[in-house]
Amino acid sequence: MGTRMILATIIVGACTLLVALAQESKPTPPLSDEEATKLIAGYQKCKKANEKPIQVYRIFSELCRSMTATEQRLFQQDLHGENYITVYVNETGREEFFEKTKPRFSAGSVIVKEKLAKPGENPDLLTVMVKRDRGYDPANGDWQFLTFDGKGAKVTSGGNVKNCQECHERRKDVDFVFRAYLSADVRLQLK
Repeated sequence: MGTRMILATIIVGACTLLVALAQESKPTPPLSDEEATKLIAGYQKCKKANEKPIQVYRIFSELCRSMTATEQRLFQQDLHGENYITVYVNETGREEFFEKTKPRFSAGSVIVKEKLAKPGENPDLLTVMVKRDRGYDPANGDWQFLTFDGKGAKVTSGGNVKNCQECHERRKDVDFVFRAYLSADVRLQLK
């Protein structure tokens, strides 16, 4: 009777492990537009990565989304135009973003970048990174990339935006996140 009990326990344990592994390997679906919109609501209350909007050349700014035909024509007429950005990080991602030299963000970290035509104006566009559960998209650090209208009310690109992935893959060593806009004081204190 003792051997049967041990064998039954082993079989039940193995089955439990197989079920857990099967559930773990199921791909996590992208956030729906509604879920994503709720997730970034009130993002301005999050910690800013840069206190004042930072000027960036439009050529870099435009990499964050596909341009319309009209925008491409205007862009080619003025390659040196500038935009400004302000970046926000939620509580979940704050320590990794502001304190670590080699950050490894946990699921639930959210980074929102406002793109502004001029400081003090409303954003034209929001680009968002959401760190998802392990296994969501290992090739891209399990980040989901999205773009929103400037009000954060409508997803304009969701799932995994190819423009974002191609650019951010160069930052794999720091969990796919750019932080060049951090102040010198903050960068010097990264551990």
